[in-house]
Amino acid sequence: HDQPDRWMELSVAFIDPGDIMVMFTDGTIEREDQKGEPYGKARLIELVKKNAHEPALRIVDELFKDLYHFGGNEKWRDDATVIIVKRIK
Repeated sequence: HDQPDRWMELSVAFIDPGDIMVMFTDGTIEREDQKGEPYGKARLIELVKKNAHEPALRIVDELFKDLYHFGGNEKWRDDATVIIVKRIK
């Protein structure tokens, strides 16, 4: 049986009603604009806050639209994965 080449550590996160948890790969925040500047965590956090009233899927859609535009509408050089969890009640 094959062993995975990377192991994940088990963690627990408690989020209160109304909170949003965002998990992402490094390719998301490392996407660069035409000047070579990375998208960064601060920009990601700002976009999530701006769209906090939206469903999780809509926030993901808005984030990838923004990332695509930020990167000059060019293909990704790295993988980008985003998972958003919203606690409603």
